[in-house]
Amino acid sequence: MHLGWTAKQWRDATDAERHEHLGALKNQFLLYVNGLIESGEIEGEIQFSESIYHDVIRHYYQDLGRLSHSGGISHPDDFKQKAFYAFWIRKLKPVSLSGRISGVPDGSGNWINELIALVIALRELDCIFQCNVHDSLTGEFWYDLLYGFRYKSISPHALYLILASLYAEAKSRLLGN
Repeated sequence: MHLGWTAKQWRDATDAERHEHLGALKNQFLLYVNGLIESGEIEGEIQFSESIYHDVIRHYYQDLGRLSHSGGISHPDDFKQKAFYAFWIRKLKPVSLSGRISGVPDGSGNWINELIALVIALRELDCIFQCNVHDSLTGEFWYDLLYGFRYKSISPHALYLILASLYAEAKSRLLGN
């Protein structure tokens, strides 16, 4: 999901406008979560913290504001936006799961935020670039990506590089290079 606003729009919005924007973003986020449940990728009960999710969005827009202020970038590219959004989902953890995720070891239900963050980033980029990187990743690659995102210090910039390289490779394959 493209979050739709620039940092300036977020900063200048009224409380009512922000509340409406947060509601739309939350609904889109929960559509992805429900898609994971329906696909059977996650089993168990999901708990969602709306206040933590609001913090995710607030930090996302603060990061965009810093980019705009320090780097003069008012509209970062899609990879940068998805990297910031995924980073804050993973960092603040608005979702908890009392169950398991298929394809990862038992007890890894605590990887749910990492899974959601990466699925959203990849699905959104698949739509933007009209390709299917998300479904082409092997189970081993997914595991390594989730493990790294969970236990390693992956900054938004590092995630940006990972996402950009995945889609550069996909574009190269599509062009036959």
